[in-house]
Amino acid sequence: MDRNVVVRPIGDWLVEWGMISEKQLQVALNDARVHSLPVGMCLILREQVDTETIQSAVIGQSYLRDGAIKVEEATNAMALVKRKHVSLGIAFNLLAVQPQSLPRNRLGDLLLASGAISSGELKVVLSLAKSTGLPLGRILLNHGSITEDLIQTALLLQTTIRRGEIDRNTAIEKLSQYVEDGARNSILAGIGLHAETLTGSLLVKSGVISEVNIKDALNTSVRAGARLGEVLVSKGMLRREMVESTLEVQKLIRSHKFTVPQGLSVLRNVHAAQRRDEIKSESGHHGQRTKPLVMSFYRYLKLTRALPDVILRGGVSHDALTREAVQSEMEMTWQELRAVSPLAEPVVPCLPEDVRSLLQRCGFITDEQLVIAQRAAYTYKLVLDQVLSIEQALIEFHRLKMEEVQPKDWTGTFPNLSAI
Repeated sequence: MDRNVVVRPIGDWLVEWGMISEKQLQVALNDARVHSLPVGMCLILREQVDTETIQSAVIGQSYLRDGAIKVEEATNAMALVKRKHVSLGIAFNLLAVQPQSLPRNRLGDLLLASGAISSGELKVVLSLAKSTGLPLGRILLNHGSITEDLIQTALLLQTTIRRGEIDRNTAIEKLSQYVEDGARNSILAGIGLHAETLTGSLLVKSGVISEVNIKDALNTSVRAGARLGEVLVSKGMLRREMVESTLEVQKLIRSHKFTVPQGLSVLRNVHAAQRRDEIKSESGHHGQRTKPLVMSFYRYLKLTRALPDVILRGGVSHDALTREAVQSEMEMTWQELRAVSPLAEPVVPCLPEDVRSLLQRCGFITDEQLVIAQRAAYTYKLVLDQVLSIEQALIEFHRLKMEEVQPKDWTGTFPNLSAI
């Protein structure tokens, strides 16, 4: 397999296939670095491509990496996707392209074959990946029980298979051994959930603080008989808000409302948000060369795919004024929802009539659509409050929708994700 085909990122393919320009890609790459989002999602947020196009491109990239189709076939199919606004599967049918029947080397298949996840877990995360448009690995890290090390090992083996450096069966054996060794080491080391979620352990594993600094703070804590968090704050190693967030995450993990990977991901996001605030404060908001990524309620609804078809078909046209009017209306909808709706537990009949009328004017006609709007508002608030990242909020939105679970209220800082 051509090495370039195996490792080439999705952004480069989108440029080659004429979906975006090189300039648009560079802006999206910058957005991805700043906001820790996939490039495809950044392109969707800036309305440069739609979700369906990104999904088709990702599927095409996967077929190419597995050697199931030729580059020319993928290029022709994507040209049809762009011109006719159809899915990649339909484009294949129209062009009589038949992907070769080869063993697929998708991440989920490798993890399942190695025993890292069960078929039931794979079904759930694949459904979330399809709904959100997020890569499977991101879904697993945010809401799974798989560690980042295991994901990286699986991805590395996936690449070596596609390059022809190792056969599939051998790679699965290696991954299975990695899974077994990890489980055995955890048992031998006596690592239980309590030990794994000690404050210092969470801070080190999430990359918030170094192991050297934690050891120094722990020694001081023992000598002075003080709590670790207080020592970290007094030494200027962490802000008090970061310590409080860590303790809240610790409580959620131990009560089985967060998995360890999910908790670590939340702590990384909180820490990154604090660092951005510090940098802005130090620089006086100067030196920003790129326009910040705007996340309005309307754009968030586009990402969740919660916008009614009537808006997508007729409410948003190529007329910029019409688009601005719709976005303004949706922003007003969000403000009304935040003001009068409990958000945490959408109960449509309790909505004031003027809010119902506003939502219906925006295209949310049925009771089901009204609940979806409220659920989207709930998860959008978690983004604005920097409780969850955009991708975590999308996963939570679709999980609630998929399981038909009403969101529960949250305590202070973090949501009570009791169904996880």
